[in-house]
Amino acid sequence: MAEGNLPVIDYSTYTEGQQIGPFTIVAIMIKQKDYIVYIDDKINIQYLDAPDFTRPANFSRIYQAVNEVEMMADLIFRKDKFNKKLQQYKENIAQALVEVLLNDKDIDMARRHLRLVGIKIKAEGFERIRMAYLLTAFTVTAFVIASLVTVWIFKDFFVTILHSEPVYNLLMAALTGGIGGFISCFIRFRNYRGNIFAGTRMHMFDGFFRIFYGLVAGFIASLAVKANVVGGFLGNSAVSLIFVAAVAGASEFFVPSLVAKMDSSFINEANGNKGKDNNDKDNKD
Repeated sequence: MAEGNLPVIDYSTYTEGQQIGPFTIVAIMIKQKDYIVYIDDKINIQYLDAPDFTRPANFSRIYQAVNEVEMMADLIFRKDKFNKKLQQYKENIAQALVEVLLNDKDIDMARRHLRLVGIKIKAEGFERIRMAYLLTAFTVTAFVIASLVTVWIFKDFFVTILHSEPVYNLLMAALTGGIGGFISCFIRFRNYRGNIFAGTRMHMFDGFFRIFYGLVAGFIASLAVKANVVGGFLGNSAVSLIFVAAVAGASEFFVPSLVAKMDSSFINEANGNKGKDNNDKDNKD
């Protein structure tokens, strides 16, 4: 938001589309002979008044509050280029200045108005990032499901390309892990908050990587089962691998603990081999 004054002029003659310095008037909120409040072509609130105009006693306090709410709207909507929605909110925010300029006694009403607009901005900001997160996760999952169905229908073809049915089963398990990732995403969506100032793109990445994590988790989990690191009682059947992969994809903690367990297993095996080599050396001596 910007303020200022120009040489003595009748602001009531200004019209939308008129150029004022570097800005063009897009929407006029109020105009009188001594002042004008408008939205410019950069979607900023602008205020101009005559040098001899006496501002209302509480104008500076409301002006500061308007600046704060306008900044919040910019942080939430400008980053994602929601210009139409941003302009609507800017016009609502500027209405607080109009109320004070027309009637200085309405400062409490202007504050309530700004508070309500701020609440609406935050609510819509949260809803936008939540939907961006879920829709991205759903889109990626739809692609994963399509891939899973394709791999299943053309099993012989993929087994031939991969030269191994066990590798094919790992591929199926990894894709199932992506579906498990979406299940986790959907379950926690109710409590998903995100950061309204990060923009929708960041939360789209969040939704994408939630499914990608499920794919990786499914692959690692099924690989661990085949290596008998975990779930030895399940066997190495395709059904067992797919089940474990789905559970791993839906779990936030399964893979980190599984990787730690695999590391521990490999370290113990390495230590065992080292001890065996030392014993063989001692026996030779």
